[in-house]
Amino acid sequence: MCQWPVDWVFVMTVCGSAYRVIWARPGQAPYRTQHHCWMCSLYPLLQFLSKERDDFEARFTRAQLYGVLREGWKAKGQFQQLLGKEPGHPEVVKELARLYNEDGDPSTAIELLETQLRDHYDKLDLTHINMLADLYINLGHHDNAVKLVNRTEEVFCSQGDLPIDLQVRRGTCYLNM
Repeated sequence: MCQWPVDWVFVMTVCGSAYRVIWARPGQAPYRTQHHCWMCSLYPLLQFLSKERDDFEARFTRAQLYGVLREGWKAKGQFQQLLGKEPGHPEVVKELARLYNEDGDPSTAIELLETQLRDHYDKLDLTHINMLADLYINLGHHDNAVKLVNRTEEVFCSQGDLPIDLQVRRGTCYLNM
């Protein structure tokens, strides 16, 4: 049975003189095979990046791959570099917040998401809000989570309903306040 939560493996192939990125399912391989698959996909990516150092998507994929390989410190370093080059990039902020939270540093994850909310509001989506509300709840800051969800409902959901996951988080907070 597959022990990795990710379903797809990044594979880079050479087509003539150009590199092409494809994604392939590794199947139900055991951990050792699965880990070998990920390691094999890292080498061509590093080769590509030695030629195309500024390719944002390839650098982003490398950082994700380090996270999958459980080399969180490398992943965080790569994502921090990407955030320095493109401040407020929504996917980079999500990945960094996830990594910090997984490493037991939810306060840094909250700080990243609050900065995104404050400084890069135009690049914000409901996933950021959901992650931030979840972090607040996990730390027992239910009042902050309720304020965040209520404000989100006013701003993002003026035309429609608040997504059910945020409604549930708000309800959970009211129960625990």
